Amino acid sequence: MIYGYIYKLFCLDTREMYIGSTINLKKRIQNHKEMRNTNSKQIINRNNYIFLILKEYWFVNTEHLWAIESSYIDNLPCVNKKLALSNRNDTQKKYNQKYKNNNKEKTALYNQNYRKNNINYYKEYSKKFNLLKKECNYCKKYYSASYISKHIKICKSIPSSSV
Repeated sequence: MIYGYIYKLFCLDTREMYIGSTINLKKRIQNHKEMRNTNSKQIINRNNYIFLILKEYWFVNTEHLWAIESSYIDNLPCVNKKLALSNRNDTQKKYNQKYKNNNKEKTALYNQNYRKNNINYYKEYSKKFNLLKKECNYCKKYYSASYISKHIKICKSIPSSSV
């Protein structure tokens, strides 16, 4: 048994809500502050938020704590991008698909702006990626990394005596 907390960070400026869980509140808040650019860190950095404990309880184990947290995430309008049960692939995949379906325009706009703002990175990456040559396992010829998967599909479908 572990004693844990399910909490929410609520931004008074934007009305955004983040749901989290922990067994050590002080350490968890510090982790949010030190994270990279996450929704929870953005709420904290605005410096106008409320921290509320939603549930304080003896949980069977961390999976139990995460399951309860995930039910809050599912049932409240929060900015969490991942479920607490992210180590459970099926649950995470379902959540990701649901998020993707509900936020198509938002995600497309974000990706478009990101690519536009990082155009030089993409150009350099593309150059480096295409310079890499990979060998086809079927015909033993070399192709660019961007083309090899298409080539292998074609090469696989040709009878081995023709290759």
